[in-house]
Amino acid sequence: MWKEIPNFNGRYQISHYGRVYDTKTLRFLKPHMSGVKRRNYPQVTLYKKDGSKHTKRMHTLMGMTFFGYKSGNRKVVMHHLDNDPLNYHITNLKKTTMKENHYRNQKLAE
Repeated sequence: MWKEIPNFNGRYQISHYGRVYDTKTLRFLKPHMSGVKRRNYPQVTLYKKDGSKHTKRMHTLMGMTFFGYKSGNRKVVMHHLDNDPLNYHITNLKKTTMKENHYRNQKLAE
């Protein structure tokens, strides 16, 4: 299943597996890694109509497209059910609160 990524004027589509397609260049984008707090998250760089560059993590794009997640909302986050940031398939993600996510991560550390 493919859906248009919001806020990019129809240029990009994402599948429920997390593959991103650029309808302008007719190519799939290859995620690159970002290191944040010793955890690596796959991300892609997207461009808006005005040429501005936006680098987004894959789980954030999945959340924006399939779960109605609003990027930049610090109270709501996307949680990886198997705690693997490399697995951003739609069945492995859940929209949750920052508090719930923090609690889950603490339980895993125990």
